[in-house]
Formats: sequence, structure tokens, C-alpha cells
Amino acid sequence: MTRRKESARSRRQVVLDEHVTLREMIALLRAANTKREVAERLLEFSAALKGHFAGEEAIDGFYPSVLLAAPRHAALLAELAEQHAAMLVELEQLIEAVDARTASDLVGVRKRIAALCDRLELHESREHELILEVMNTDIGASD
Repeated sequence: MTRRKESARSRRQVVLDEHVTLREMIALLRAANTKREVAERLLEFSAALKGHFAGEEAIDGFYPSVLLAAPRHAALLAELAEQHAAMLVELEQLIEAVDARTASDLVGVRKRIAALCDRLELHESREHELILEVMNTDIGASD
């Protein structure tokens, strides 16, 4: 196996592992009930998501690797990167909203959190499908 293939597979595995961790964090966030729990989970989730998105978009990250292997996905990658930015803004707004609410006034915030989690799960699913397609069609084609 060539070094390039090993590197591509390791990057793919890192992204897949991070997606598993994010799904676990989403489940914890959805289950949070108290203001304190919601606030703590949002802060943890925000830090993890920022790191995850930055890693995907880094010069040696998932997005540039996909673009190099399969440039036909440029429009999808641009759309996914825009979603990163929008989700991070929304996450910051949710953190501020939790800080401004009383413990009994979290219903609306929790609905917004659930909607964000739904969008993130769809986003991550699209990335996962993209990983599989690129690995099977573009990178795997040369095996």
C-alpha cells in the first residue's frame, strides 16, 4: 500500500471517529434538562464542533483531500463549509440564549438545540456519504 493511500485512509478514519464522538455529544445535549446541564453541554459541544470543523477544513484536512481526489465535489464542499459557519454562529447564539434564560424558560432553547442537532446530523451524514463515495469511486478506483 502506498503512503498516500495510508494517509487518505487515516484521515478518513479520523473524520469517521470524530463523527461518532459528535453523535455521542448530540445525544447528551438532547438529553440535558437543567439550565446548568444545557449550558455545560453546549460549551463542550461548541469546543468539539469548532475543532472538528477546523480540522475538516484545514489545509491537510478532509475537505482539501476530497477536493484533490475528486474536484467534481467542489460545490458540495463549499456548501458544507458554509453550513459549518452557520452552525457555529447558531451555537454561539444558543449559548447566549441559555445564559439569558431562567431554568424554567428553556423549552424554546431546547427546541432550537434539537433543530440544530437535526441539521448537524444531516450534515454529518452527507459528509459520511461523501467519504464513502470518494473512497469507493475515486481513490478505490486506482487499487
